[in-house]
Amino acid sequence: MNVYSELEKLRDYFNSLPIEARRASIEKYGSRQVKIDSDLYTQSAWLDWVDEQQILVVQAQKVSLFSDNNYCLGTKFLLNGSTEHLSNEQLWDMGIP
Repeated sequence: MNVYSELEKLRDYFNSLPIEARRASIEKYGSRQVKIDSDLYTQSAWLDWVDEQQILVVQAQKVSLFSDNNYCLGTKFLLNGSTEHLSNEQLWDMGIP
């Protein structure tokens, strides 16, 4: 499994929940240690705001002695009720994380 596949699963899970349940589930999820491809990552999720639009961010962070690898995916909840999936690069352009 690769890191982005795991993040897509996590993002899809949170996206499938109604708004109030999503908030509660994300708060309960916090951050967790997960193993992906024999490597240990800290996986987390949170809600952020950009220009009055809510953003769901899911992140996997691998910290090692020589590098700090950060992988993120997101969902932007648009004002018209639709959603837009965001890549790692799009989130970086917004200043997230």
